[in-house]
Amino acid sequence: MLHHIIKIIRAERRANLWIWLEMLVVCGLLWFVTDYAVTALRAWTRPLNYDIEHVYRITLATVQKDKDGKWKERSADQGKTMMQTLDLIAAYPGVEAACLQQWGGHYSSSSSNSSFQLDTVSLINVEDRMVSPDYFRVFRVYGADGSSPEEMAERFGKLHMNDLQRDYYLSRNALDYVEKVNGEGRESDRRYIGMSDSINYNMVSVVDGVQSEKSIRYNQTLRGLIPDQPKNEAESTGYISLKPITEEYISQNELISYSVYLRVSPEADTPDFKEQFVKRMKAVTKDDTYPVLTMNAVSEDRAGILADPVRQINNHLAIGFFLLLNIFLGIVGTFWVRTEQRRAEVGIRRVVGSTNRSVFSLMFGEGIILMTLAFLPAAVAAWYVMFHTDLCDIKVFPVGWGRLLLGLGCTYLQMLLMVFLGTFIPVLRALRVPPTEAIRSE
Repeated sequence: MLHHIIKIIRAERRANLWIWLEMLVVCGLLWFVTDYAVTALRAWTRPLNYDIEHVYRITLATVQKDKDGKWKERSADQGKTMMQTLDLIAAYPGVEAACLQQWGGHYSSSSSNSSFQLDTVSLINVEDRMVSPDYFRVFRVYGADGSSPEEMAERFGKLHMNDLQRDYYLSRNALDYVEKVNGEGRESDRRYIGMSDSINYNMVSVVDGVQSEKSIRYNQTLRGLIPDQPKNEAESTGYISLKPITEEYISQNELISYSVYLRVSPEADTPDFKEQFVKRMKAVTKDDTYPVLTMNAVSEDRAGILADPVRQINNHLAIGFFLLLNIFLGIVGTFWVRTEQRRAEVGIRRVVGSTNRSVFSLMFGEGIILMTLAFLPAAVAAWYVMFHTDLCDIKVFPVGWGRLLLGLGCTYLQMLLMVFLGTFIPVLRALRVPPTEAIRSE
């Protein structure tokens, strides 16, 4: 059968050449659209490893005016004030947990990055997040080893953050990278991931306009691993370090980019919860706490951050769907017309003893072979585009053979469906033609 089909294709090579060229272009375009759709689907279905349902973000009025209308300067008690404010929020009825966070965070446009170095292994642009222990309970973050949020919070509360010892949690992908480069070996690599046993930090202080430098030595020690955490669905999964916020740290630094996150029980998270909470906080706020400035559901932050990416993806998918529809109609139409023109041939084959099944297998087999011959060079072109150009998105789906084969497989199946529909219905109609009419037509 295969040899016979190849002989038929060769005999009609002039007509089949145009079909082959059409399918070659279609395969390439269809793969690119399919790859984009698969990447978008992966972005929106991959695990984020945190939960924002029933979670709110609060901004505090940390910079206030005194009775004379002047801005208050930084106070040595601001760390205590911040912690008292956090305790007040956590004690509100219906609040399951509340945490403090500085810099970055989920669905946030701000971030603070640093670099880590261990021997010859460098971790560039590690996002630092300063958080309080209940961060794990608020966002329901589990450990990379399966530890519960409560266990992670308990261990995190025992970490050190001072001039002698600074402990932190690290995302799983950062450790994987170091072990890939450095080898799965020494225990010290796990304890001091990204650092040697101690490191010199140059601290610059300004005294009367004169800059002086001093060095501080302290150990930075890895104490736990968290799963990879992209900031949102549209962002790549970067390296993350979680460091503890302490009252002392807050007192010694400017009150910049602080937010309070709280998780509310589903029963308490009513439509008027936000209004009641803000009203109650204003009533109980005292001099030893910071007033609530704004309050938003993290789901609202998510909608704002993802508005542009979602709009862009929807536009691209709409264009892709329109292109797919035209490709579908074009390929189906091409094989439909091709098969309709051979109705007489179908009738004659039936007269000489061919069964309906063998006739359909012959027609469909020709389409499959033509499609496969066009698909092979298109697959080579797809490999070149993915591995040697910047046309493919790499934020959420790294370039690799798995991604390439997945896209090519989906493309081949779509083309197979088009060839089937373009062949089956016309052949079915041709098989209903009486043999005498087919012979007369021939």
